[in-house]
Amino acid sequence: MTATAPRQDSARPSAEQEAWDRYRDDLRELQGREYEDAEDRSWERLQERLREIARERDDERARP
Repeated sequence: MTATAPRQDSARPSAEQEAWDRYRDDLRELQGREYEDAEDRSWERLQERLREIARERDDERARP
């Protein structure tokens, strides 16, 4: 099997990476019920941020 490095143009944009990093960091070192409660809030925050990034990207593409 040949291993290949991902193409640069397929890398996650920095705003998306930052959103995922925050999600991960918000949950780091949590356990049990504390993790479950935080995960729900963090997931919703991540999804909202990713939608916001997508809207911003669409707006930029729509500009002449």
